[in-house]
Amino acid sequence: MTGFVIEIGQSLLAVALAPALVGLVRLLKARLQGRRGAPPWQPYFELRKLFAKEAVVSTNASWLFRAAPYVVFTSTVAVTFVVPLVAVPLPFDGVADLLVVVYLLLLGTFFLALGGLDPGSPFGGMGSSREMTVAALAEPTIAVAIFALASGAGSSNLGQISLAIIQSPGSALTPGHGLASPRSSS
Repeated sequence: MTGFVIEIGQSLLAVALAPALVGLVRLLKARLQGRRGAPPWQPYFELRKLFAKEAVVSTNASWLFRAAPYVVFTSTVAVTFVVPLVAVPLPFDGVADLLVVVYLLLLGTFFLALGGLDPGSPFGGMGSSREMTVAALAEPTIAVAIFALASGAGSSNLGQISLAIIQSPGSALTPGHGLASPRSSS
């Protein structure tokens, strides 16, 4: 029972802190460019403003357009359930495979692109094209880097990878971990 509480808690924490992480990245980016930058909590203000706005839906949009944001959000939250953020092992470690994470993220990307294409506007098509291009470049790179980590742990299960690193921190100094580090992949 405690494991499920931790799983739900880590998912709620990830959802609550995600805008702050975006704000921190924006602030650091601005500082590196010699600008002042917005405060890290700016995305919270933007979200509050966006949720207060009225939804504008094209008359050509089908159910797919309306469902896409929910599928994207749900697939992202599902990833927070299977990725060990706070503790290891957790109840969902049985399904916490790298392929599950990659496919959940691709499901969100796929529905985001379909949602952009659905109304038939040229701007939606351009946005969908851009999203698929970014996905085609970024997600395989991330997958290869994570599979490099998996080869060192001998498992593609995220819980097992985390346990292997916790039990032997020196094993994290492999070329695979170097490939997966943020400095190497960005």
